[in-house]
Amino acid sequence: LKGNRHTRNGLLQERTSIEEYTLKKAEQHENVTVKSTGLLIAHEHPFLAASADGIVSTASGDGLLEIKNLLHNKPVNLYQASEKSSFCLETVSGHLNLKSTHNYFYQCHGLMNICNYPWIDFVVRTLNPHQLFIQRIFRDNTLWENIMLPKLKAFYFNAILPELCSPRNGKSPGIREPGIWVSIYEKKWNVSSSIKMFK
Repeated sequence: LKGNRHTRNGLLQERTSIEEYTLKKAEQHENVTVKSTGLLIAHEHPFLAASADGIVSTASGDGLLEIKNLLHNKPVNLYQASEKSSFCLETVSGHLNLKSTHNYFYQCHGLMNICNYPWIDFVVRTLNPHQLFIQRIFRDNTLWENIMLPKLKAFYFNAILPELCSPRNGKSPGIREPGIWVSIYEKKWNVSSSIKMFK
């Protein structure tokens, strides 16, 4: 397994977390089954793909599952951890919620929109102390269409696609500056035509 100890632990604990998730949902009178999923490609935007930790089947319909197995150097519960500005959860009126400004929030909405599911169960599991947090998040089409998708498209068409068309590996250091590169080479290389081919 690659990655740091946090990502390695997350992968090793994933199956156990799924089992605990299904048991917890059963306690909440919702019978769920979770099946694994590979990489799913967006139908409308095939340059986008995502992989959730599972597809959740319920009596009322299917959704996705995203699990975060967290390690703490000190025994801190989720409410204590939520006091830190960098933590993914916050406490609102005594209840834990995923922060709408955190990267995990955008990850969840990306998964739902790319994989085309109406909701996702976001799960945080800790071992010291042992806690399991579950929050069902529903798809926000406005967030996706107005904020996330335009940025993803701009990144792909202005940075990734030009790099695929004319790789700079071994030619120039650093990350390509898409605006500068496009303005210099658009006429010579007919970048706009190349972009249309990939749409």
